[in-house]
Amino acid sequence: MLEVAALSVRYSGLTALDHVGLTVAPGELVVVVGANGAGKSTLFKAISGTVRPVAGRMSFDCRDLERTSPAQRARMGIAHVLEGRRVFTDMTVEENLAVGAMSRGRIADRLQEIYDLFPMLYEKRREHAGRLSGGQQQMLAIGRGLMSRPRLILLDEPSMGLAPAVVETIFQRIAEIHAAGTAALLVEQRADEALEIAERGYVLERGRVVLEGDGEALATDRRVQTAYLGG
Repeated sequence: MLEVAALSVRYSGLTALDHVGLTVAPGELVVVVGANGAGKSTLFKAISGTVRPVAGRMSFDCRDLERTSPAQRARMGIAHVLEGRRVFTDMTVEENLAVGAMSRGRIADRLQEIYDLFPMLYEKRREHAGRLSGGQQQMLAIGRGLMSRPRLILLDEPSMGLAPAVVETIFQRIAEIHAAGTAALLVEQRADEALEIAERGYVLERGRVVLEGDGEALATDRRVQTAYLGG
């Protein structure tokens, strides 16, 4: 469904991504792990269209993404949940969710789907997002991304800054989203939890893919264990 080939991105002459390639099949859960500064967020911004590559190609459902805007990519079925949650703090939970809908039709049905996935959001639906805890804001950010019913959701560091119990809940919900048929590309520093639920994974270092394979194989790879799993 998603194909990225030889993708390169530079900022002010510095290389952030260097000939990166990856694929995501329909309904697949793929994880990208790597240290801070490895280029993970840049990769997601390139896929969603907020950063322009200097080389390489990307396609979604065999459609070239090069000349498409972020809004067009969203309409094609790509949703991007940014690092750091980025909720609208002066809007209610339900207003935040409504922003994520690509159209006004049948919005009540989509809201109900999100409330079924995150019951806490239903309980807090009339509250301003700025009053939510960090974990609740992360659930809201994911829910907002799902409001367009994407075929592929990009999740950038959803566990960042959250307590372990909340992280466990977030990963359970990501697994449920995947089980329901939505493809997901997940960026995570918590490599152990991410690889446990992923079908395949890539290791990004200094803007380059240095390892790839199925989730179980990467989790047991000595290089991954040493660098990311404390082995």
